Amino acid sequence: MHMKNKIYPCIWCNQNAEQIAAFYGSVLPQTEIIKTSENVVLLQMCGQNLMLLNAPNKITLNPAISLMFISPDQQLIDNIWEELLNEGNILMEKNKYPWSENYGWIQDKFGVSWQLYTGAAPENQQNMVPNLMFTQSMNGKAAEAADFYRSIFPDSEKRSMKLRENGEVEHGEFKILDYLLMIIDGGIGHNFSFNEGISFVINCENQEEIDTYWNAFLANDAVEAQCGWLKDRYGISWQIIPQNLDELLQKPHAIHSFIQMKKIQINLL
Repeated sequence: MHMKNKIYPCIWCNQNAEQIAAFYGSVLPQTEIIKTSENVVLLQMCGQNLMLLNAPNKITLNPAISLMFISPDQQLIDNIWEELLNEGNILMEKNKYPWSENYGWIQDKFGVSWQLYTGAAPENQQNMVPNLMFTQSMNGKAAEAADFYRSIFPDSEKRSMKLRENGEVEHGEFKILDYLLMIIDGGIGHNFSFNEGISFVINCENQEEIDTYWNAFLANDAVEAQCGWLKDRYGISWQIIPQNLDELLQKPHAIHSFIQMKKIQINLL
């Protein structure tokens, strides 16, 4: 069972998950395909899971949620930058900054945004850390969101939180289910905000765990969607699913039941 982290990001792919998986496997170190199905490719990247979802509808990815890849190996970061730059777009030039000797922000040819950072991975835990940028009407709510998520998930921890003079988050870190996330208030001037392009999967052990997370989000203004998806009060999408969903969907008529559900009911699968 290749499930190191209970929470992991999912990229909405326009029927090209296999192509994206092959590209990342050739560019990013210690990356392998650990599961493939008709709709999903699951990668493990430096020990962290990343789901690629062949979705039915097209969604434009944006930098509101980016993936920060951290390594002390500057040559590795330089090599990854050059590979991602092929048909990609630079969002922030790779250069020396106060927080890193070698940092850059790039959007690859598939629309996924990466922050490449030369430095030690936090507590040597994660080389790939999702970064949540709160923009437009959500600007200024990053710290509030971090507290909210920590109230829902166990094994949570408030880590560093650097604030600007106006109280907005310049850079913050927190952990939920022992999984590290980064946050920043990005201002009101950006023309993008959170969408389904990158969501977060929560692998649940049983129905009780599904119910607990689902009800906690719903009690705080989340909006239900199909197939275990919901969108929280900040616009971030979550997939609350049983960890053996693939196995359950092999049963006769399970798919028909699944696509009609909002919250997943394991007994009906």
